[in-house]
Amino acid sequence: MTVTINLAGKKGVIWGVANQRSIAWAIAKKLSEAGADLAFTYQNDRIRSSVEKITSTIGNPILIECDATDDKQVETVYSEIKTKWENIDFVVHSIAYADREDLGGEFSGTNLKGFRIALEASAYTLMPIVGKAAHLFGEN
Repeated sequence: MTVTINLAGKKGVIWGVANQRSIAWAIAKKLSEAGADLAFTYQNDRIRSSVEKITSTIGNPILIECDATDDKQVETVYSEIKTKWENIDFVVHSIAYADREDLGGEFSGTNLKGFRIALEASAYTLMPIVGKAAHLFGEN
């Protein structure tokens, strides 16, 4: 069964696109196909060109650098969004991160510091991302 949805005029911020295999990218493509206007965050200059290349295939989205573990940077994202759009309709949080050394070997061998870094980046960041966006959500 195919479900068609019209998101024309809807605006959203996508967090977590790193490459073409990112779950966030698969979601963003579907949202774009449905007519949504999108803004993307990227973690740092190291992945900027990759995100620019990928997102250029869906038009001219807004791109903003942000380390999602830094509340001030999250606030800056929404300040920039506010200058371009009056409000937003949705946020997609699909951030996944762990230090490279914690991605190899056995999961049970992950140290506490590595686990905390992964948990903060991949899960806790949802709280400030949604909380600091609340004032931008419209009535509908």
